[in-house]
Order: sequence, then structure tokens, then C-alpha cells
Amino acid sequence: ALRKRTGIGVRVIENGTWGFASTSELDKVSIQNAILTAKKAAKLSSSLRSEKIPKLPRADFFVGDRIGTGIEDFRNRSLEEKL
Repeated sequence: ALRKRTGIGVRVIENGTWGFASTSELDKVSIQNAILTAKKAAKLSSSLRSEKIPKLPRADFFVGDRIGTGIEDFRNRSLEEKL
């Protein structure tokens, strides 16, 4: 079955440690909460890490829809071909 999922994953470096969080809700408040959760997770685990991760250089990120390999071909097939 062909499915489309939306969401956002957040990964931060805070206090020299990675923090992760995600949400399937794309509203501003949910995204801000995911960022805060990722920061909190990093801060909590930071005290357990002896080696800290340096800050990463600024990067340009992908924005938009990305169609996975083979999906466009699948979409263009008839129902009989898909079955």
C-alpha cells in the first residue's frame, strides 16, 4: 500500500550532547515543543557524557516533498499492474 506520512524530527546539540524528539503534528506549537523536548533530553544526558560534541557548522537543509526511489513509477502504473 502506498502511504504518505508527515511529521518532523528534531535533533539538537545542547551542552555538547545530542537530543532527539519528533512530532506528527506540523503546527508551530507542536514543533516548538519538539525542539524543547530535544533540548531537555540533551541537557539531561549531558551530565553523563565525559566527551562533548563540538558545535556543528551551519548547513542548508532540504525543504519540500521528496519522492522516494521507485515511488513515481509505482504511482504511474494502473491498478491491475499494482495488484
